[in-house]
Amino acid sequence: LASRLAIRADRVLLGDGRVLAPGVILTEEGRITAVGADLSIPEDAIVVVHKGTASAGLIALHSHSGSPGEMRDTTRTVLPEARIASAFDPAHEDFESAMEAGITSLVLAPLPFSLCGGTSTLVKTSGGIVLEREAQLSLGFSAQSLRNDRAPTSFGGALAELDRRLVQPEGAFALAAKKKLPILFEVTTREDVLRAVEFASRHELAGSIHGAAWAGELADPIKSAGLSVICGPFQVGEARRDLLA
Repeated sequence: LASRLAIRADRVLLGDGRVLAPGVILTEEGRITAVGADLSIPEDAIVVVHKGTASAGLIALHSHSGSPGEMRDTTRTVLPEARIASAFDPAHEDFESAMEAGITSLVLAPLPFSLCGGTSTLVKTSGGIVLEREAQLSLGFSAQSLRNDRAPTSFGGALAELDRRLVQPEGAFALAAKKKLPILFEVTTREDVLRAVEFASRHELAGSIHGAAWAGELADPIKSAGLSVICGPFQVGEARRDLLA
């Protein structure tokens, strides 16, 4: 195969929001070297005409792909030292499926069943290459993170434990306190979101909220806390309220 490839597409979506119609994408040795509306195509390049839209690869901001069974520890409820980067299988078929769907990068997160499940990691779907070993510190703010046979067993106890961890923070909690490591707040209900917002504001933490379908209805307090929201994925036939929020 030739090392150079030129793709002529009816539309090319750029990362900054611009749209080229038509557009040309030039690659060499599998890497994009230029994108433009009117590029000079090398004579030795293979030209592919795409009657459609071409865009950059998608990034899935929350996933349990690549051996999800390894992404949970039931022995302790707070494991800030646990790293998904050391737990996933880079050869797992999930990554090939994601790449075929146009997803080029994934954020792999701990399962949301612990008060602190460890740190997420950013990987490329091509080969499962780790791009960022510690991307976020995962904290559970929903009922999923509580169990009757393991402390803490209540939301009050959970908040008290997390507050204690941030009084004289160590390890990942110290990085989070300095805003060097974002927090992934795992939530489910409206009340979960409000607890996460209050906690983030009180400790001046940075991060994102994931799991609440109607988080948009609390956009103002979430924005005031400086947090972002991870949405979706959405299914065909999704409730209108879920989509609007």
